[in-house]
Amino acid sequence: MGADIDIKVIREGKVGKGGERLTVYSNFEQYGLPAPVDLIRMDAHRHPIRPDLTEILHAVIGDPPYGVRAGGRKSGLPPAELALRLPIRERNTYNPPTQPYTLGECLRDLLDLSARLLVVGGRLVYFLPATPETYDEAEIPQHPALKLVANSEQILTSRYSRRLITMEKVRPYDAPAAAAYYAARPDPTMAIDRLHDIVYDRLPAVSAAAAMMTAGADCGGDGPLSVKPRRRCRGKNF
Repeated sequence: MGADIDIKVIREGKVGKGGERLTVYSNFEQYGLPAPVDLIRMDAHRHPIRPDLTEILHAVIGDPPYGVRAGGRKSGLPPAELALRLPIRERNTYNPPTQPYTLGECLRDLLDLSARLLVVGGRLVYFLPATPETYDEAEIPQHPALKLVANSEQILTSRYSRRLITMEKVRPYDAPAAAAYYAARPDPTMAIDRLHDIVYDRLPAVSAAAAMMTAGADCGGDGPLSVKPRRRCRGKNF
């Protein structure tokens, strides 16, 4: 089974270069894998799984949003918009509102949900983005019921990479122990939550002499021209 917070990913997929419809199911078919039992719209922060449902999965595979192009989202309205909430009129076409979801918070929820649903010996595998400026193995999210067993890096660009993290469930899920563990670590923020700023950081400001030029004959005027600083993205200058 699979899940995604974006109902369009589940229902519609996307259109390929040849005009064909590409979906999660066609992706499984492409690799010769059995089709998923089903896909549901949910997120790890506010999921519909019953609290008494435990140890039903042998593996959990995730690829959390890195925040380079699109950041993570979780169900719910931002606090500033709660007063503007409107009644639901058409439930069949209603898309629940979402709000920003940091990678650190997303991974905390993913680990806790996986620790509950995996059988002992089951594994959680997910991609963790990393940069040379921020990567610290000690910052890899942990859980009392899970043990880190593998950490492999895949270079994506000169600016950042991703690490395939594999964790194994080594003991039964203990809700009070998990709650105490996270109570002692109330802030899930990670350095990699700044990935968007790191990838899209500005090049050093050009000097005033270069930024302000006098238009000559080629420009047909004599006013100052401003030069915007370039943006550095994924190892290339724009």
